[in-house]
Amino acid sequence: MLAKIQKFILYFMLIFYLAVPIFEFVFFTNNLIISNSFKEINETEIDISYKNMTNETKKIYDDFGNSYGYFHIFSILTLVILIFGISINIIMIVFVCKSVIEGAKLTVFCCQSCASAENLGSCVQNMTKYSMTNPLLIQCIISALALISKSAEMVYSKEARSRVKDEKDFSEVCEHMISNEKSIGIMIALLVIVICCTLAKYFLDKYYFNKKLIQNINIPMGINVPIS
Repeated sequence: MLAKIQKFILYFMLIFYLAVPIFEFVFFTNNLIISNSFKEINETEIDISYKNMTNETKKIYDDFGNSYGYFHIFSILTLVILIFGISINIIMIVFVCKSVIEGAKLTVFCCQSCASAENLGSCVQNMTKYSMTNPLLIQCIISALALISKSAEMVYSKEARSRVKDEKDFSEVCEHMISNEKSIGIMIALLVIVICCTLAKYFLDKYYFNKKLIQNINIPMGINVPIS
């Protein structure tokens, strides 16, 4: 029974580990709508030449651009962090469920896609190590970094939107940003769930499942089994 519960928790967590990066990829794609809208505004220059804008309008325009620029940087950073996380998960699954050879092939493929030829060896070694050594700890760290980056996205998105909320020329962009902020909120909630589940699995294993397993093992009298 305990083994089934542990397996269910692992499958449940695996679904989240794989689903969160996919959701982030979809969210990142939707962000291109904002970028395109911003480009349209930039191309039309809000129906007047930038050089003819008043200093106040220029400041609003520039402040929005700066804040949105930081938002976009953190969007890319979050995506990179989660892609790294999903790569670790897939490599671990292939190593455990398929074979060591197939796992090694996949690791080399991932590293060839991301690392230079000079760093290929160390990339393969590190990816294998991260995938097979304390995967829950690695996932928790990755999710925590993604949560920090995602929270920064929310901050800069709201900051950028606050700059132009009273400007009618930015109304369409603001609507898209409000919609995307809802998606950011969902992502933050998912990351919190992932972190909580990871920590819960760690403590359940350490203080409940492992102790129950030891209690249920029938050890013959006279045999000394060291437990560390």
